[in-house]
Amino acid sequence: MSLPDFIQNNLEYLIDELDTRATHQLMSNGHVEDKLLDIINGLESFLPAPVEAPAPVVAVDPAPVAVEETVDEPSVDSIAIPEIPAAE
Repeated sequence: MSLPDFIQNNLEYLIDELDTRATHQLMSNGHVEDKLLDIINGLESFLPAPVEAPAPVVAVDPAPVAVEETVDEPSVDSIAIPEIPAAE
């Protein structure tokens, strides 16, 4: 196995370890060495780009539909009218 193949096979681990070292440098010294940042950035450029799943397509009606409420009014025929006794 060649060195480039070895590095490629362990690339994510190497970057994680270098990021950890950069974090320790930052906590201890208040800054990270430029050389270490250059190495991290250079190795990250060889990582494959993350594959993003396409967003689901959602159909949206641009004009909202107004809902009309209908009230069932009783017809004149269905209204029960009480009978008034006739005056005698």
